[in-house]
Amino acid sequence: MTHMTVAVLGHVDHGKTQLTKALTGTETDTLREEKDRGLTIVPGFAHMDFGAQKLHLIDTPGHADFITSTASGVSGADAILLVVSAVEGPEAQTLEHIRLASLFGIRLALVVLSKSDLRANSDHEATIRQIEDALGSQDITAVETIICSAETGTGLEKLTSALRAMVAAHTSTPRCNGGFLPIDRAFSSPGIGTIVTGTSIGDVLSMDDEVMLSPAGKTSRIRGLQVSGETKSCAGPGARVAINLAGIDASAIRKGDIVSTGGAFSPTRRCDVVLRPSADLKHMGQVMVLHGTAHAPARVRLYHRSGNRSIYAQLEFQKPQVFHPGQRLVLRQPASRVTLTGGPILDPNASLKTRQKTLHIAVLESIATRDVLAMAHTLADRDHGLVDLSAISRCLPQQLAQLGEDFDRIDSEIAIRVKERAGAEAALRDALQKLHASRPARPGFEVSDLKQAQRDLPSPIFDYALNRLLQSDQVTKHADRIALSGYDPVATLSAEHLALFQAAADKLQKMGVRPVPLFAEPDKLQDDLVELLVWTRQAIKLYNHGLKQTLLLSADAVLIAARALARAFPAGQEFTTGAARTALDTNRKTIVPLLEHFDRTGVTVRNGDVRRVTDPSPGR
Repeated sequence: MTHMTVAVLGHVDHGKTQLTKALTGTETDTLREEKDRGLTIVPGFAHMDFGAQKLHLIDTPGHADFITSTASGVSGADAILLVVSAVEGPEAQTLEHIRLASLFGIRLALVVLSKSDLRANSDHEATIRQIEDALGSQDITAVETIICSAETGTGLEKLTSALRAMVAAHTSTPRCNGGFLPIDRAFSSPGIGTIVTGTSIGDVLSMDDEVMLSPAGKTSRIRGLQVSGETKSCAGPGARVAINLAGIDASAIRKGDIVSTGGAFSPTRRCDVVLRPSADLKHMGQVMVLHGTAHAPARVRLYHRSGNRSIYAQLEFQKPQVFHPGQRLVLRQPASRVTLTGGPILDPNASLKTRQKTLHIAVLESIATRDVLAMAHTLADRDHGLVDLSAISRCLPQQLAQLGEDFDRIDSEIAIRVKERAGAEAALRDALQKLHASRPARPGFEVSDLKQAQRDLPSPIFDYALNRLLQSDQVTKHADRIALSGYDPVATLSAEHLALFQAAADKLQKMGVRPVPLFAEPDKLQDDLVELLVWTRQAIKLYNHGLKQTLLLSADAVLIAARALARAFPAGQEFTTGAARTALDTNRKTIVPLLEHFDRTGVTVRNGDVRRVTDPSPGR
């Protein structure tokens, strides 16, 4: 079944409620105060059945004092039924309501010239032109203007036919992915439980769906569902829905809360928007934001305003709100209660941007034009080549497809533009080349050394580019050190440095398992020669955690020590640390890290305070 929701708008006392009752038989003013005062205070609801189509009417308040209630009815509507008294003609709230509907994105109107029995037909022409001009100035099309009287019934049949034609031409399409229903009423029904009502504007809601009540973050289940008073198994977009929620008390629900499915709607304090031009909108000014069935105060951070162009801005709320991408909202001046502007949400869960505003505006412009490839490129421009895929999915749902060969995906959340990735690879190769040139005796560098040399590269790009260089064998990694492939530090040594290197190797061989410093006054060159001894597998580094000292032993000496332990404690005989120290004729600072090395390499197995030899020569 096709559902269409139409908001009944117009100035107070122009006959909206009377006309709705004449069309549907439903009295939409149900509050005692409404009956006592003779005016609508909260939206009222009625419906008309046209076979396979159902039309939902929302009778909205016409008084200026209740504009937030009017907005809550208009925000979920597909079109408006504009009621204008034939006697008074368009008045202040008529024009306010037309602008409100336009700001909420409504582009279709059916006009009713009400109370026609109180004015001669010949006098209607100028009024109709005035109404159509007002609608046209707000980009709303008047599909038909019908002269009508709810009192005498004149024009009601024609109006019903026009409404039938309008809903027949309507296509029910969800405004967002996942179920999304802004709550306009919540109450408890005896024997049933908590009931919430609203206009469904997202995907289909079905019995037994798991739903989220936001922004409170409470989960529930749909255990009952009605559309216009009829029990249904599901409800599509545009339908007026009543939902029986399981496990939630009605007292915990507020008008403006959201019932949603799909888990895609997270509470947020910031959203990026594009607004119609407004000279009265001030940077960092306070506004009241009308959205869905809610209204909330916010501060406006203007990104851009130039002449009559659209305004890109961020709204920062005092309390978390829930939005869907593309959702329309309206901004009003809190003090004067004047409508300032409105427009669609571009990023429903935006982060604070205080820099690169020009680049950020380009991102927002690409969202506004719904160009996913342009958004990917503008994100890359703004974020040094990185593309936040979750931002694209959040702002342009169902638009994210293959980004083409201009981008590499790192994972499901991040992509990198090929241009920046290739530049990063070249920069890393160049940085490594410079590191090698600065310390030619050093066989490799820690990743942190390279990262420091390229500290302007974002970490995801650095990591991805380095991994590609490693996978393509342009860079090698050994013992947590990286170097350009084919780089041979020994070949770069001068005759003087080669002599120092050989002398250090000889000294290392002679010291056995009683290490002493290789150099009297270590410097960068000597540190690099030590690294070179390890890289050429002539030396093994040990670390004494208790003394916080690094020890260097000859690889041959370590192998000889392993075999000596096997001879001293044959056939799996257990030994203590002290016994091993005596057997190897070494000292305390050496035996502990040496035995820990043997544990790691499988020479020994430790059991509490004792060990036994399992393999005296692993890998040899």
